[in-house]
Amino acid sequence: MEKTIVDIYNEFLALTAASDEVGARKLIIDNYKSLPADVQGDVLLALVTEAADKARQEEVLHDLRTRAIAMLEKFEQEGEAPAVVHPEE
Repeated sequence: MEKTIVDIYNEFLALTAASDEVGARKLIIDNYKSLPADVQGDVLLALVTEAADKARQEEVLHDLRTRAIAMLEKFEQEGEAPAVVHPEE
């Protein structure tokens, strides 16, 4: 038996109240076709935005790593070693 929109909504509320983000996401994706068209559009937009944000974060991390490697290579070429700070000392 297919879940009604009310069933999906109530289950979604229970999952979010329990802070089960993974379960809530799975519920929405598994029942995507049962959602009203406007909600489907909102869900799709949220998923695309999240993917774009994640891609942007990965791009920023890649850029930071590239810059750090270049900086370390420069120090190595110039014979300088950066000061290392050990927070536990």
